[in-house]
Amino acid sequence: MDITNWRASRLRQWITLVILAWSAVTTTQSAALPGELLYNVRSAYAIPGSSQLNSFQAGPGFGLDLIYPTQWPNLFWFGSLDYIHYHYAYNDLSYLKQLSLGAGMEYQIPKLFFTTPFVGISLHYSYFLLNLEDSQQQAAAYKPSLSMHAALQSEIYSGLWLRFGAQAFIQELSGSLFTGYQLQASVVMHLSGLFAGNFLSRKESLIRISKTELQPLFLAQAQNYAADGVGSITLENHGRYELHDIKIETTIQEISEQSAAAKNVPVLRPGEKIKVKVPVRTSNRSMALTEIRDLPITFRISYRDKSSIYSYKENDHITVYPKSAISWQNTRHIGSFITPNDSAVVRLVQTALQFRGKDKRHGSLPESIQTAAYLFETLRQNGISYKKDANTSYWNRGDKRMIDHLQFPRTTLDLGAGDCDDLTALLASLYEASGLETAIATTPGHIFLLVQTGIVVDNSRSLPIAKEMVVLNHTLWLPIETTALQTDFFQAWKQAASLISRYKDSGLEIISTSEILKQFPPVDLQESTHAGLPSKPVQAPQEKAIQALFAKILQETQGEKIEKIQSAADQNIATNSELNLLGILYSQSGKNEQSRKIFEQLRAKHPDSPELLINLGHLSLLDREFSRTETLYLRVLQVSPENEFALLSLAQLYHEKGENEKAATIYVQLTKKHPHYLTRYNYLTAAPQQRSTSQVRADLAYQLIWQPLPEMIKPVTLHNRQNSAKKLEK
Repeated sequence: MDITNWRASRLRQWITLVILAWSAVTTTQSAALPGELLYNVRSAYAIPGSSQLNSFQAGPGFGLDLIYPTQWPNLFWFGSLDYIHYHYAYNDLSYLKQLSLGAGMEYQIPKLFFTTPFVGISLHYSYFLLNLEDSQQQAAAYKPSLSMHAALQSEIYSGLWLRFGAQAFIQELSGSLFTGYQLQASVVMHLSGLFAGNFLSRKESLIRISKTELQPLFLAQAQNYAADGVGSITLENHGRYELHDIKIETTIQEISEQSAAAKNVPVLRPGEKIKVKVPVRTSNRSMALTEIRDLPITFRISYRDKSSIYSYKENDHITVYPKSAISWQNTRHIGSFITPNDSAVVRLVQTALQFRGKDKRHGSLPESIQTAAYLFETLRQNGISYKKDANTSYWNRGDKRMIDHLQFPRTTLDLGAGDCDDLTALLASLYEASGLETAIATTPGHIFLLVQTGIVVDNSRSLPIAKEMVVLNHTLWLPIETTALQTDFFQAWKQAASLISRYKDSGLEIISTSEILKQFPPVDLQESTHAGLPSKPVQAPQEKAIQALFAKILQETQGEKIEKIQSAADQNIATNSELNLLGILYSQSGKNEQSRKIFEQLRAKHPDSPELLINLGHLSLLDREFSRTETLYLRVLQVSPENEFALLSLAQLYHEKGENEKAATIYVQLTKKHPHYLTRYNYLTAAPQQRSTSQVRADLAYQLIWQPLPEMIKPVTLHNRQNSAKKLEK
C-alpha cells in the first residue's frame, strides 16, 4: 500500500468531515442544565497517529458519555465508555481493538456564532487486543491514557443536541508512545429523553403556568438574579394524580448563554398551585446591550408521574434594561456602580497618591481626612465637575419607580462630568480603592457620601471638629457633598454637614458601602479603550494649595476654639475644664510643647489626677517616649486600679511599641469588664501598620481618649500665657 497516498486520503477525509460538521450546525442552545443528567451517544472516525501504527487503517469508533453539571457555571463532569476498531492495512482479518473507561471535565465556552463550543480533558484506562491473522498471534494489554477533546454543539430539538468534534489521545504501548485522533459526531439528550411521551405541548402537559409575574431586569444587577430571581411563576397541576420532581429552567433570548434552574418542587397534588421564583443567568455579551429591550423568556418545565418523565416549554416576554439603568426603589442598587477594583479607578488612585508621597503628610490631621481631601482635590484639579441632568437624575426621585441612568466611574472620568449620583459612585470607588471606608447618605431627592475618619467616638466630646461629623459604628464619619467640586473639600464637607443637620430627624438614610456591596456587588466591567482619566496625563493638586486647605480646616474647626479659650486664659477666667481642653486641642494641632505646659501646670496642683496623668501619658506616647508613657499610665492604675481609660491607653502603648502579645492580653481583660470596647479598638489584637512618625502622631492624637477634667479641681492660673490674637501656625 502507498503510505503517502493513504495519508493524503486520510487528510481529505478529515477535511470533508469538518466541513460536514460546520454545515450541520443550525441553532444555538447550551446543554448546561443544572441538576440534569445528560447522555451523549457518539460515533467516531478513529485515525492512528503514531508511526508505529502505519500498518493500521482508520476505523470506526463508538462511545457513550454521561454528563453532569458541576456547581461551577459552564463546567461539567463526565464519564465515558469508548470502543475503537483499527483494521490492518495488509490483511482484513487482522485488527487492533481498544476498549476504554474514562472520566474527566469539560468546559462550555460562551457562544461562538451559532454554536456552543466545548473543550475537555479526561483520563482513561484502556484494554487493547491485537490479532494478527497471518501469524495466528494475539496480544492483550491494559494501559492508562490521557485524552483531550473539543466540540461544537447545537440544539436541534427541545432537550436534544447535535455535537461535532475532535479528540486526541496519547498513551504508552509496547514501550512507545501511541497517539491517536478521532473525528466525532454525537447526539446529546436529557436522560429523561429515554422515556416515551417526554416532550409535550402546553395543552398536553398536566402541569402548566397559570400566572406569570415578572419584574423588569436591570443588567447592572445581573449577578443577583441567579439567586434572587426576576419575579415568579405559578404552577398548577391539572391532572388527577400527584406529580413529582418538578424542575423549572429559564432562558432569555440574546442575553442567556445557559439556563438557570429554579428550586425543585418535590410534589404537586391534583388542583394544587405553587408560586416559584424565576432565576435568570445572563452572559457577558449582554452587557453590550444599550437600549431597553422586550425579550422572549422561555420556561422549560419537566416533571414525572409513576411511569415517565415529561417536559414542555412556555414563552413570555420580559423588559430588559441596559447596564447603565437603575431603579431608586432601593438605594442599595447604587452598589452595582461602585467599582473600586476597576482598572481605571485603581490607576487614578495609585497615580494621585504617588504624586502626594509620604513626605507631604500634614502632621496635624488624621491620615484618612488627608487622603479623602487629596483625592477630592485631584478630581477638581483634573476638571471633573458637577453637571445636573434634568431628565434622569437622583434629584428627580419623587417617583421611586422612575428609571435613572448612572455612569460608571470610568465613564465619569472619561466624560469629565456627572450628576450627584454619578459623582457619589465615583468618589466612593476612589475612596474604597484607597482603603477608606465609605457610606452612602440620602436625603429627599439627593445622594452624597460619608468617609470613615478613624476618630473614635469617645473623643468627640473634646473635638470641636466632631460637630461636623456623624457617629457610625463607634467612630466619626466625615460627610462630603459630591456636587461641590466647584469649591474645595472643606466647603464640600460643610455643605454635607448642613444637609445632615437639616434632615437628621427625618429623611436621612445612611448605609455602609460594604453592606451595599455585599447585596449588590459591582458590575464586572470588561476592559475598554475608554479606560478613564488615568489614560490622560493626571495633574496633581498644588502642594501649597493642599497645605493651605489643611491649615484652613484646622483653623476653622479647632483654631477658633483655641483662640477663644486662650483669650479666657490670658484673662485668668478660663475654667480647669477649658484649660484641659486647650491642652488637648494644642496636641491635636501638633503643638505638643504648648499642650505639655498646660497639663504640667495643672498637674502641679493636682499631682494624682487620673485625667491629667492620662493626658500627659498621651503626649509622651505621641512623642514616642515609651518609658515615660508607661510610668504615667501605671501611676494612674496605682491611684485608680480599675481605670478603664488607663488600661486601654496601656494597651495602645504596647501596640505602638510592637509588644503585641502584651497589648492583646490587656485589651482582652479590658473587654471582659467593658464589652463596648470590643468593636471600637479591635485593631489592638493585630500588628501595627507601617506609618511615618508624623502620621503616627496625627492618627494617635485622634485615637487616644483624652480625658476631660472635672470642675471640682481647684482652678489654676496659667503662666507663660499665649497671645490670644495669635492664629494657628500654618
